[in-house]
Amino acid sequence: MTASGARIVTAQIHHETNTFCRLPTTMTSFRRHQCVIGDEIGTCFRDTNSETAGFIEAASEQGWTLVPTIFAIATPAGPVERACIEQLLRPLLDALAPGADGVLLSLHGALVLSDMHDGDGHILERVRDIIGPDIPIAVTLDLHANVSPRLTSLANTIVSYRTYPHTDMRARAKDAAELLAEMLAASQPYACLRCQPPQIEIDGGGRTDCGAMASIIAAADDHVRQRDTIRALAVFAGFPAADIPHCGPSAVMTVRKGADEAQALHAVARLLWRIRQPDLSRFLGPDQAAARAAALAACNNRVVIADNADNPGSGAYGDSTDLLAALLKANAPGTIIAPIVDPEVVSDLQSAALGRPASITLGGKTDPTRGGEGIHLRPIVQSRSDGRYVCKGRMFNGLERNLGPSVVVRCDNVEILVTSYRGQIFDLEALRANGLEPLDKSIIAVKSTLHYRADFEPIADHILETDCGGLSSPRRTRQIFTNLRHPIHPFDQPDPTMWPP
Repeated sequence: MTASGARIVTAQIHHETNTFCRLPTTMTSFRRHQCVIGDEIGTCFRDTNSETAGFIEAASEQGWTLVPTIFAIATPAGPVERACIEQLLRPLLDALAPGADGVLLSLHGALVLSDMHDGDGHILERVRDIIGPDIPIAVTLDLHANVSPRLTSLANTIVSYRTYPHTDMRARAKDAAELLAEMLAASQPYACLRCQPPQIEIDGGGRTDCGAMASIIAAADDHVRQRDTIRALAVFAGFPAADIPHCGPSAVMTVRKGADEAQALHAVARLLWRIRQPDLSRFLGPDQAAARAAALAACNNRVVIADNADNPGSGAYGDSTDLLAALLKANAPGTIIAPIVDPEVVSDLQSAALGRPASITLGGKTDPTRGGEGIHLRPIVQSRSDGRYVCKGRMFNGLERNLGPSVVVRCDNVEILVTSYRGQIFDLEALRANGLEPLDKSIIAVKSTLHYRADFEPIADHILETDCGGLSSPRRTRQIFTNLRHPIHPFDQPDPTMWPP
């Protein structure tokens, strides 16, 4: 058939699962973050930097009849409950039942179910059960996908983000749609090949604004340009906080069916293997970071401190207190920390008088062994909000985010954003929506691994990275893995006769 006039079914279901997180992911998790079904999707996401927006734009250009079914994203946490994923899948599967000419799926690639390691593969399998083996499926995945053999066997093409911080979601969706259009026009589905080195991570976590990842992606692009049989070559950094067999970086190639391009695929995977050892020397302890930030701020510098280890965007709890304690001790003028996730404190302060002191025990409630126990404070209650804001930065421009009912409290020179819901701080609007103007501050501490750089790096004179012992600590040996394939770096020394191939 021709691409024009095709009935294309789409869905966007994202979860990055930290299997060490003790908080399960439920339907409530998705509803708190973002879950939209059916006709509202076009209205909500058409003008956003999202894969769904890219699918909508591409469908208009191709003349397709697009059927958006669900847009669902939850903050990274523990495994997704089986009942939850089945409920999320229902709109998609119902839309496929009458038939489809093609499918566009935006998945994360690191979804783990409560009873299954490969959640994204499960989604593809359920889709294939309905549409059969011949209808083409194009998939976009996050750069931090843990790509399974089952996922690659069921998809006809897989496209990855090419940026970290992630700023290219809409563009990558259009790439996937273009590959789908090629398959429809030729009536010839493509196939995916996968290669995964024996490692769980790479240096820099896949950061593309510096380091090796951008050059690896460029090398992959060279193979695509040189061989017409290779239609795409996606490079993944993996998500190392997942105790599953297919955890880790990988390369996935889209080829015309029957093409043997294993040599090029392995060449790219070997580049990932070369950067298997992360450099942890840049991570400061909390006291060191607070003291250095205070000294820099005293010289009229604006300093951003990234608490990598307690990043809710990597599945951490967001309520660790070691960095907060260090900032309170330093007490430098113009200091913000965001967020401390503590719904109990937020609830207790809903009726507290603004501008008056309160008595609270803040943070450390989920697991005090991960970054510090609760701290007893008598802060001034400064402001309250519903926690909602619309992103204006480069990452999720136009998308609404929700931190839940929130309060800002102040202890001397330190302002603390306390939220009900877990959420990574990567957009300046998260602070502004709570009455905190970052341009007026000297020290801004955010719980984020790297995404904060998209919005906060341009306003920072200095950036300090910390490891305060939270659940997303970059020191992987703090976790006990039981389901990894072996041998694997850094826990084993892989047999040199096994790798590289």
